[in-house]
Amino acid sequence: TLICADKLYLGGVHTVTGPPDCGKTTLACWWMLQAVRAGQTVLFLDEEGGRELVVEKFQALGAQAGERIAYIEFPCRSWGAADIAALATVVSERKPAIVCWDSSAAFLARAGLDENAAADVTRFYAQVLIPCARLHSAAVLVIDHDTKNSEPSRYARGSGAKLAATDVAYKVELVKAFSKDADGLSRLAVTKDRRGWLDRNYDAAFTAGPPLTVTLKRTSSSDFRPT
Repeated sequence: TLICADKLYLGGVHTVTGPPDCGKTTLACWWMLQAVRAGQTVLFLDEEGGRELVVEKFQALGAQAGERIAYIEFPCRSWGAADIAALATVVSERKPAIVCWDSSAAFLARAGLDENAAADVTRFYAQVLIPCARLHSAAVLVIDHDTKNSEPSRYARGSGAKLAATDVAYKVELVKAFSKDADGLSRLAVTKDRRGWLDRNYDAAFTAGPPLTVTLKRTSSSDFRPT
């Protein structure tokens, strides 16, 4: 089952990777707001931005009072058995269509795991993210950072085990930065799709508001060339 205009799989793990200010968190918030307006619930687990920044992003996208988003700020968990059980309880009660994690690097670091170590990455995905998707039929959405020198690559920063463990990899490439009063553009490429139903390339236009609007337009090809 696909949601958010056929961009996310229920029961799948998705990563959204890109350089700073390319719109990856804005895109994730926009998808979550779409789900809320479709009558679904969402859960945002935040180890990076903090409540004030997240609220600003949703408000910029036109979120209104009463559009409720379950939000957990800086959970600071080691993701042992007790933490995994607590997450399962929250997800079982809330039944979110989307569970967003911001960001992969921050969650791994807080848990004392190394994003460059394949064993640590595989453990976190296998024990935390994948069960969250598979057992609760949620679209798990993981925000991640680009490789350090931002060279074109299918990989997020850190171990290539991230790509192996994920079902869908979205790579965001900045074309023109956007702001509160300036339009911008990024390119969105699907560099992995385990099930094969997604279109591969999009232009992501960010039009200054209020509210900020996001428009994804399918393109036949992309300038992004993964290695």
